[in-house]
Amino acid sequence: MKSIKMVPINDYVSLKMEVDRLNDIVDDLTSRLAKVNQGSNGALEKGIIVSSKGLSQFIKVSDIVLIKADSNYSTIYLSNGESMFTSKTLKYWEEKCNASFLYRVHKSYIVNGRKINTFEPKTRKLVLDGDIIAYYTEQGRQLLMGLRQ
Repeated sequence: MKSIKMVPINDYVSLKMEVDRLNDIVDDLTSRLAKVNQGSNGALEKGIIVSSKGLSQFIKVSDIVLIKADSNYSTIYLSNGESMFTSKTLKYWEEKCNASFLYRVHKSYIVNGRKINTFEPKTRKLVLDGDIIAYYTEQGRQLLMGLRQ
């Protein structure tokens, strides 16, 4: 038969008070973070943390122009002209970003549909903001045609 371990009531009360205090802190920080990250339309803007060259940086997903694969690494090109080389695969970023405006148009490219300036059907070449070049496959073309509608 198992015995029940008795806990003094004052230990239980102090532990319960500490848990309540920590929950209040988490709620307060969550609401502060929501206020800081609110976009102009009042909705939270999705972001990711990118580690590159020993630094971690918060990036808004909407600022991504292109993510380009290089074997098991990726380079993220941003709308401000910066690029970040990361040790993550394109599949990782595709799952992490998960935004409706990001399209996997090629095995080596994820593009932001909002940042496409021109595309050339003959060469399957995309020109994005900042004169960044990407290429697309037939499946990528079908995604792009969906953008035009």
